[in-house]
Amino acid sequence: MERSLDEFITDPRRTAVIVDFDGTLADIVADPATAKPVTHATRSLLVLSRVVREVAIVSGRPIAFLREQLPYVDQIELYGVYGLEREIDGNVMADARILEHAPVVADAAELVKELLPELRIEQKLGAVVTVHWREHPYFEQEALALLPRLAADHGLTMHVGRMSAELRAPIPTTKATTISDIAHRPEINRILIAGDDEADYEAFVALDELVAVGELEAVFKVAVRSPEAPAGLYERASLTVNSPTELVDLFGRTAAFAMMRDCPGR
Repeated sequence: MERSLDEFITDPRRTAVIVDFDGTLADIVADPATAKPVTHATRSLLVLSRVVREVAIVSGRPIAFLREQLPYVDQIELYGVYGLEREIDGNVMADARILEHAPVVADAAELVKELLPELRIEQKLGAVVTVHWREHPYFEQEALALLPRLAADHGLTMHVGRMSAELRAPIPTTKATTISDIAHRPEINRILIAGDDEADYEAFVALDELVAVGELEAVFKVAVRSPEAPAGLYERASLTVNSPTELVDLFGRTAAFAMMRDCPGR
């Protein structure tokens, strides 16, 4: 199967590599603020960026966090909060629609803190409130009972993730739509994507649909194993790896193989 990935990178000048951060480049940890990319992640991404047309990280994390964790890879495009925030050519831009929803999102965040004080609450860009129960899993049912009501009352949308859930401003930007936008660029005809959670599964589905209708030539989907993986992720994947470290090693070997074939990319 790894040989199939090497064969997939046959046209690096028109290939984009898109990865998640948590659970994909970094191991999942109890406190999200302490997450770090695994050893050699930065080096592998840097080498890949010299081989393929584009390397992008599309994550639920804000760009400030991603840039802090990956400070030496300026040529990689960063998409924070699923694409509501973008760093392209060194410039960070936030979606203007966030402003109209920020007061309601802040109000919802305060209510969550009041009603679920034991849980870790994370606000992102004024557009998202993430509730984490990994450190207190016995509060999961209480959170899942409360959050849909808060979402409905505030006109927000709710999304369940890995030992967490999010209340999001009703802006139709998701990881899947952001990645589909990348796939529609005329200079891109192949996508190598890696991820581990529900949002990545949705992106897998969206890219498969683009291939099916002929809007994308090919997609290679790498799933990172986890006991919390969503249903269907492995079935959709072209290849499954056991950990972020294994994924990073795979990226390094794939980039080296492409360079050996004298395919410099850009």
